Amino acid sequence: MGNNLTAIVFCAMWAKDSNRILVDLEQLYVRYQEDGFSVVGVCVDSDVTGKEVRNQITDSLKKAQITFPILFDEQLRTFRQYSVVAVPTTFLIDKKKRILFRLSGYPIVGLEELEDVIRERFKGKRPTAHRAGRNAPVRKEAVYAFGMARHKYEQGQIDAALKYAERASLLDSTYVGPLLLMAEIAIEQREFEVATTLLKRPCSDTDSEFTCQRDRLRGLLAAKRGNSTEALKLLQSVQERDSLSSFTRSSLGYALGIAGKTEEALKQFSAAARLDSTDSRTYLLRMEFYNLLGRSSEAAKDSMTVRKLRLQR
Repeated sequence: MGNNLTAIVFCAMWAKDSNRILVDLEQLYVRYQEDGFSVVGVCVDSDVTGKEVRNQITDSLKKAQITFPILFDEQLRTFRQYSVVAVPTTFLIDKKKRILFRLSGYPIVGLEELEDVIRERFKGKRPTAHRAGRNAPVRKEAVYAFGMARHKYEQGQIDAALKYAERASLLDSTYVGPLLLMAEIAIEQREFEVATTLLKRPCSDTDSEFTCQRDRLRGLLAAKRGNSTEALKLLQSVQERDSLSSFTRSSLGYALGIAGKTEEALKQFSAAARLDSTDSRTYLLRMEFYNLLGRSSEAAKDSMTVRKLRLQR
């Protein structure tokens, strides 16, 4: 039992990467449980979690087949004790309650970073190369800066988000997360040449998740430029590979709208909102589409939803 290791993951229904990291940690839990690995989730949806919300979260966890315990952090005491900035954030803690590793946010290489530390703890060594194609793990300082960048972006603080993303990229030039975020912001700000340059930048990451994210942004960029044919080709291909992403759905909805397929577009926006009602990008894209249609009252409702979501961050 001397090799015991516990992952503590701070998560929330409104944090878009929380479900993904919970599912991935469940896999690691099953894989390394016999070695002495355990996982505890800490739900930080709000200071006080009502019965209805608790039931919704519990039902969601059952559907995701999460078997490790999830605790509700009333008054967010544990959240503050660990000085958490971004959600999700994961700590790997040993038997003596020492923090061995901290992962802020959930970047592309997050799962492999976690498993590398776990494997080293129980098996005594790390793999010689990362599965995502990197020759070395992402610098922790870069991961932290990127976590801050995503957090600021979700709050609508674009300048601060860019500042942290640029810092993360400078700390580790091969880290794709900051580049993708900067490209996403450039598309949102209609700085299309900047986005094109960022999406063309060479990178050592070649895993399928990175490819999906890059192709999705390329598709959205094409749609914003009015090239619906290229946009639909890219985004329909991404949807086949990544059907559970709300951002993929909303981007496809925008592309369909640009192509004049209004009914299909609105169906995709609705599907995106059902997949993740807290992803403000769905409402931003639909708001822009409604404005193009001249449906200002519906655009105003989506604008209000975006403001509410950002205040909750």
